[in-house]
Amino acid sequence: MNEIKKIDFKKLVADEFDRIKAAMNGNADSEINIMKKEAIKVFSEMGLPTPKHEEWKYTSLNFLRKNDFTIPSFDDIDKIIIDKSDRLPDIENAVKIYIVNGYVQEDGSELLNNENITIKPIRNTVDEEIIPVKDMITSGDYRKNPFLAVNSGLASDGLLIKLARNYSFSRPVHIINLSDTNNGNVFSNTMNFIQAGENSSINIVVSDLSLGSNMSFTNTATYGSLSAGSRVNYYAVRNDREGSYSINDLILDQHRDSSFKNYTVSIDGSFVRNNLKTTLLGSGADADMKGVFITTDERFVENHILIDHKSPDCTSNQLFKGILDDKSRAVFNGKILVRPDAQRTNAYQTNRNILLTDDAKINTKPQLEIYADDVKCSHGATTGSLDDEAIFYFRARGIDEDAARSLLLKAFADEIVEEIEIEGLKKFLLEKIDDILNF
Repeated sequence: MNEIKKIDFKKLVADEFDRIKAAMNGNADSEINIMKKEAIKVFSEMGLPTPKHEEWKYTSLNFLRKNDFTIPSFDDIDKIIIDKSDRLPDIENAVKIYIVNGYVQEDGSELLNNENITIKPIRNTVDEEIIPVKDMITSGDYRKNPFLAVNSGLASDGLLIKLARNYSFSRPVHIINLSDTNNGNVFSNTMNFIQAGENSSINIVVSDLSLGSNMSFTNTATYGSLSAGSRVNYYAVRNDREGSYSINDLILDQHRDSSFKNYTVSIDGSFVRNNLKTTLLGSGADADMKGVFITTDERFVENHILIDHKSPDCTSNQLFKGILDDKSRAVFNGKILVRPDAQRTNAYQTNRNILLTDDAKINTKPQLEIYADDVKCSHGATTGSLDDEAIFYFRARGIDEDAARSLLLKAFADEIVEEIEIEGLKKFLLEKIDDILNF
């Protein structure tokens, strides 16, 4: 009997940080580099999480324990431009940015730098340009999340998106995360920053695409600071192929009267974990987080959401819907935290799931933690199968059972996708969902 090979992921991380440390060239004592050293130390002490850790109770990370990955350097990146792909939405008039194996590719990307908007690689920024979000990184979320610690220590590039006050950017920004696996299994780390000035607005779309036949593991952290009155709509499309693995952290601070709308649609990829966190720091702030996930075969999708109400008169909503087939698994963990000063909070959370087989499984945990007394809050979760009476209704009108099931499931999933205001993205997702649910 062949012995299963065990991979030392901690050593991979440590070796890569040694390479980064050697290139710091006298800047080892900068605030960011001190944070990087501490983050790697945190990960070396924590290691990979196991089911004994509550936040990872239902998550298997065996793909990291059984497979070798390499971490490409900037010099290893080949120029790649994908004009069209059946795995990428075709978004009219979009600003396209390509990130290849964790590094922004300037060739083929439409980078901007003027008085109203900046879109450029993090590697070309100085500390002063990222002050509003730098404190979010160094404040310590990575001390509780091992993959944020890895990202904080290893990410050498990513994207800075910065909007001036009172500026509305009319073109969607489409960030395309490419994993080039043609030379082997690839592990990449990307750190992005969004800074929305007062009363500014922007639409951001994020897509993932793996090239080649080997495995990809992407570990992405996006930090955002939404100033008073700003509006950010953020669309995450998890539609990569089998053999792709991703952990995606989105961490925001929202100030007075800011609005954040998030749509996370996870419909392919072997392993997807979405960690979404926003902190409402000023009165009138609103967070609306919605998602659809559809899993087949033995795929796995996990959504963790935390909306932290710290100020009065704020609103939030969470609505996530899941459809699970075959032997696939999913996790939903949504939390609303209302702190003592957050009076007159309105916060709602719903998770609805449909299981298509006895072998499909979801673990769902909606949570309310309330320390204020003048609030309107609710949460709930439902899991079940398709409604037999509804199927009978269709069959009585001459529609066969498979077509009836498809119609019901598409209506269930499309409710959220239909809200998307970017037509090219909406069309793409509706067609993908139609293909998956066409029995």
